Amino acid sequence: MLLFVFYLVVPGFVLLLTAKGEFEIWLNTFHTNYFDNFFYWATYFGDGIFAAIVIIGIILFVNIRKGLLTAIILLAVSAVTQILKLFVFPMEHRPSVFLKDVKLHFVNGLEIHTSNSFPSGHTTQAFCMFFLFSFFYPNKFMQYAFFVIALLAGISRVYLLQHFLRDIYVGAMIGTLGSFILLYYFEKKQFLSNSNLDKPLIQTR
Repeated sequence: MLLFVFYLVVPGFVLLLTAKGEFEIWLNTFHTNYFDNFFYWATYFGDGIFAAIVIIGIILFVNIRKGLLTAIILLAVSAVTQILKLFVFPMEHRPSVFLKDVKLHFVNGLEIHTSNSFPSGHTTQAFCMFFLFSFFYPNKFMQYAFFVIALLAGISRVYLLQHFLRDIYVGAMIGTLGSFILLYYFEKKQFLSNSNLDKPLIQTR
């Protein structure tokens, strides 16, 4: 949670001190072939298909309860983001439209979206899922690793010019705080507390 507070403070100051689009233009100046390839793949850490594969893997080979909780909470927080994107802020343009008069570098082979920018769904999903993993597996090294992975997924959305900094900032808040609240509620209500669920679906031993 301390890392998440750090995440809120540093980008928060950047958002307060810069106008919309300034950070995105600045970050775009650091483009290289290496970063293009790296962030092209890093963005999949927040992708729905990636999340589905991981959750299925957890249910099959790790723990049914943890997999189901992750799936339910991820769907809930993602629904909040999608409602905001599609119905509350439907006219929010992506950087490719907002910065159309600025010469920018776009990654080859990437489909650049133009609408429904706020907030970032990829960032919501990444912070939600990896926050839950850090709770389920309370190892300090793994917690740092999970945070870095979620952070890279968020940064990738800005580097790839799919989102603004504010989009991933709010997406991370929804993903982390939403999963924290729901997880606390489910744990208090002993949701899916059946001991038969605390095992993988496929026993390998």
